[in-house]
Order: sequence, then structure tokens, then C-alpha cells
Amino acid sequence: MRAVKIRDGGFELGEAPDPAADGDQVVVRIRAAGLNAADLQQARGTYPAPPGWPDDIPGLEIAGVVEQPARTAS
Repeated sequence: MRAVKIRDGGFELGEAPDPAADGDQVVVRIRAAGLNAADLQQARGTYPAPPGWPDDIPGLEIAGVVEQPARTAS
């Protein structure tokens, strides 16, 4: 999949492994995403990535469509 990645204090478009839904998680095909102040600080190394999130992939603000539901979904 394509992913915006943190590189040298900035951002670049790169590749990342395709995700898979696990347990109560879902896979979302992202149609729009934004970067916020926390993402900019993360790129500068002054703000940590959220727990369980890769250090080099910012952006928790997204809109999209669920591609793969959770195994526990009913």
C-alpha cells in the first residue's frame, strides 16, 4: 500500500506492507487523510507516535471505506 512516511524531519510518499484485520480491528481503504500539529511534531522528533502505531507513519485523521471487517464483527 502507499503511505506517507516520516523521513529526515519531513514527509514523503512511500510503500508499506498491506495491513490485515486482527481480532476486533478493521482494514480501511483511506480516501482522504490529513496531517495535524501532532504529526508535524512527530516528524521533528518532539512528539511520540501513539502506542502500537509505527514511528514512521503519521496521520490518524482519515476518511474511508471498511475493506475488511473484524473477525469478531457480527
